[in-house]
Amino acid sequence: MFCQENKKIFLSNLNYLKAICIIYHIENYNIYWKKCLYYKYIKDGMMENNNFFENYSKKKKFPEIYKQSKFWVISIFAIFVLLFLILFLRELKNTTNPEELKASIKIVSQNSKWVNKKVSPYGVTIVPSITIKIKNVGKKPLKNVRYSGVFLYKEGGGQLGDGITPMYTTPLDPGETSEEILIKSFHGYKASSKKAFITNKNKWKEIKVKVFAEKSSVLVKIGEYPIKQEIDGIEDILKSESEEEGTEKTKITNQLRNSIQVIWNKTKWIYKKATHKEIIIVPVISIKVKNLGKNPIHNISFKGDFEIENTGESFGHGNTIALKNSLIHNDISNIIHIRAEYGYSIPSIQDLEQNKSNIKKIKVKLYAKSKNSENILLGIYPIKQIVKQDED
Repeated sequence: MFCQENKKIFLSNLNYLKAICIIYHIENYNIYWKKCLYYKYIKDGMMENNNFFENYSKKKKFPEIYKQSKFWVISIFAIFVLLFLILFLRELKNTTNPEELKASIKIVSQNSKWVNKKVSPYGVTIVPSITIKIKNVGKKPLKNVRYSGVFLYKEGGGQLGDGITPMYTTPLDPGETSEEILIKSFHGYKASSKKAFITNKNKWKEIKVKVFAEKSSVLVKIGEYPIKQEIDGIEDILKSESEEEGTEKTKITNQLRNSIQVIWNKTKWIYKKATHKEIIIVPVISIKVKNLGKNPIHNISFKGDFEIENTGESFGHGNTIALKNSLIHNDISNIIHIRAEYGYSIPSIQDLEQNKSNIKKIKVKLYAKSKNSENILLGIYPIKQIVKQDED
């Protein structure tokens, strides 16, 4: 630990210290001179070599600094400044340029329709929506982006509503395409049912949507599309209702077929129009029907399809309005007349009598129908070659 030069001084003065101890009769001189010499060595030797004291002094002073409040205030302030700089630089790095964001996003597919918002026994509320897929065509991953839509009336530009997605935190790397992104409006239309929207489609205003992307408070428009007038799930509803209606209609039709029967009929030709210049005659069938079923028949009407007997060529049609009174069990209707809309034009009654044999033979297919049933065939009847001025 001590230098070589100080060691030599220590050894050269050894005999001198021993002599002093003998002269002054100092007992235990051995211990004394060693102590004296050690003290001298320490004092003289270390003054020449200050490294030890300097190091000791420095070690002594460092702990004292930690006890000063000024030191801690400066240290804490420096730490806060450093943290602020780190956060500032990170935010500066993440700052989004509007042009860069818009150039990075490309909508590669889109589909629009109306979807449910609320369904209850008292009505249904539907809102416009658009589903998009985007592709990252930029150079950086797309992260922490949310998408929104503003739904506007196509005519006038008034706003129906708007919608926004949650933030997409998973990075979309350059060249990748996203999953489907659904944007739907908070507001829409309300009706008694989805079918009511289809029934009143003429009152359904056309809607368009402006699509935006947002990142770090930067908002850019990425597309604009019309909203289709299609309702999600309406096909299944209409199909189900059609099947139910078809099943019910078939049941009612079969009941009508088994219940009604023609119990009397009469066919002929009658004058439709008679003037001094011409006479127009048309075929007619008159019938009475009976309800053989147990249930009343309501709103029953009749139709006749008149055809040329040999060729089956159509000769015209005839219809009746629905009967005012219902036919109850075993009830028989009044006489019902069904006549064709078209017929023959003949110059005079004399010509009619002379050319009666030239009138083509006609037959009529007779149908009946109630309000909720299909047409049922009651029978096929030939029209007799008899001409009367009116219906009996």
